[in-house]
Amino acid sequence: MEFILKGITNNQLLEGLKLSSVSQYTFDLRPKSFNFTQAYNIKNLITNNPQSTRYSLWFENEKDFIITELYNDIKSSLKEQDQLLLEFSGETSLADLEKFELPYIWHYHAGEKIKNISFCKNLKRIVFHHADLEEYHRGGELHGFFNLFSDYTNKIYFEIQANWDSQIILSIFDFFTIPMLSFEINSQVELSYQNPDVELIKQHLLNLENLFENKE
Repeated sequence: MEFILKGITNNQLLEGLKLSSVSQYTFDLRPKSFNFTQAYNIKNLITNNPQSTRYSLWFENEKDFIITELYNDIKSSLKEQDQLLLEFSGETSLADLEKFELPYIWHYHAGEKIKNISFCKNLKRIVFHHADLEEYHRGGELHGFFNLFSDYTNKIYFEIQANWDSQIILSIFDFFTIPMLSFEINSQVELSYQNPDVELIKQHLLNLENLFENKE
C-alpha cells in the first residue's frame, strides 16, 4: 500500500517522512483551504527536497489560465517532469480537464457520467472519498458501485482518500486493486495551525502498514 499526504505547507513532513511509504505529496492551491500555499513556497519545498518524489497540485473550480500558469511555474523546479500531476476536485467536467492535455488526478463526483471516463486520454487516477464509500457500504451497494468502474481498471489507478479517524473498510480492497490511500493534513494531526505532528503521522501510517500486511 502506498500512502499520499495532502496539504503540505512546510518542510517538517518532507524531512520527517523521507524513509516512509509515502509516495506522493500534494500541495493545496484551493484558495479557501486551510492548507492553501503559494507557488513560491511550493518551489522552495521541492528545491529543498530533491529526492525523486511525486507531487500533485490540487485545484478546485479554478480558471484555466491560472492552472496552466502555476503548473508551468512550479514544474520548472523539478528535475523530472513526470514527477508533477494536476489534481482536481469540484464540478469541472472531465471534458474540460482533458483540454489541458496534461496528466491529472480526478476526485470522483456523481455529477459526472462514469461512461465519460472512456473518452479521457490524460486521466491517470480516480480518487474516491472514504466517507462516500461508507454510505454505499451501509446501503449494501459498495460492490455494485465499484463494478461500474470495472472497464477502466487496466488503464487508471484508484485512490481512496480517508479521514484520520476513518475505520477503513478493508473489504473495499477485495473488489479492486487499490494501491493508494491518502490523507489530508488537518487539526487531527497538527500540534498547531500548519504545524504537523510528524511522529503521530508516522505512527498512523505504520499502523496502517501493519493492518494491510496482516490482511494479506
